Amino acid sequence: MNIRQITLLLIGIGTFSLAFSMEQPNLSVRWGFSSRQGERSTMEDAYVVRKVQLQPFGKAAKYFGIFDGHGGSGAAEYAANYAASFFLFSYKDALAGKDVAIDQAVTESFIHSYDQLDKGIKDKYVSEGTTAVSALLYGDSLHVAWAGDARALVLDENGTIKLATEDHKPDKEKERARIRAAGNDIWFHGGRVARIGALAISRTLGDRKAKSLVNPGAIIPRPEVRGISVQEGDMVILACDGVWDVLNNTEVSSFIASKLPLTVDELQKEFPLVKPSQNKLGIVELVEEDCSEDLESNENNCTVSKLGLIARGLRDKAFKDGSGDNISVMIIQS
Repeated sequence: MNIRQITLLLIGIGTFSLAFSMEQPNLSVRWGFSSRQGERSTMEDAYVVRKVQLQPFGKAAKYFGIFDGHGGSGAAEYAANYAASFFLFSYKDALAGKDVAIDQAVTESFIHSYDQLDKGIKDKYVSEGTTAVSALLYGDSLHVAWAGDARALVLDENGTIKLATEDHKPDKEKERARIRAAGNDIWFHGGRVARIGALAISRTLGDRKAKSLVNPGAIIPRPEVRGISVQEGDMVILACDGVWDVLNNTEVSSFIASKLPLTVDELQKEFPLVKPSQNKLGIVELVEEDCSEDLESNENNCTVSKLGLIARGLRDKAFKDGSGDNISVMIIQS
């Protein structure tokens, strides 16, 4: 199953009798997504874009997510298929019989839905897992949630960084303290890469076997959640570590800021469509693109989407700069 098939699957998942509408009028939100398999033997990234309605506040919203799987593609596909649905069920529970603010309900829903994804993946797979980064945009409010080393950046219209998530690596001070409190400690693979048990990340969804080899609470699915106000023109960048392994936050923000003034024609010339070809392993790599300008004539036509073309350009820059991983990039603009 490829990434576009996952998106199509999402449209057909379940019928909800809850106080949520899964299809709402278009929000004034543009987005572009681009991914490539790169030098890996398989494509293990997946993504989701879903329109949701936050009742009883009457807030139309969009849910975005990127999931970077390991040990196979199943965990990331599962997360992409169910993340938005689990979020909505969790949102209903967060509101049930309570007088809570929307920000609190959204935060609780991300935490609970990530836990449900973790349980679902562990029930289905033994050795597969995935990192995750999600964004919920409603009005002038944005919440991002993440577990692992998939990352989110929020930029203003000039490319200045307003928010940057911090990867959940075992040697980060906060993560190492939590791991030690659980009765474990980290080790360094090859004297360089920090690990907790078998993993180089300290928060994941799934990974039933890896989590069983350490104490409970050492490797967790609980996301960090951050909320921020956004203005028209602000951008959210979601990307897996195939980008961040070779580019830092400043390099990514500078790249995007330098490309925004270009026209679609100029971007098309600078970032031509990558035709599937054999990678170094002799495997024809999977290349995917998806986007929406929230205009009916441009829906899913990334050849005329500025954000889709810039996402393609950032993806291919990471590849040319030596990323050996799957590479997925999503750019969202209000």
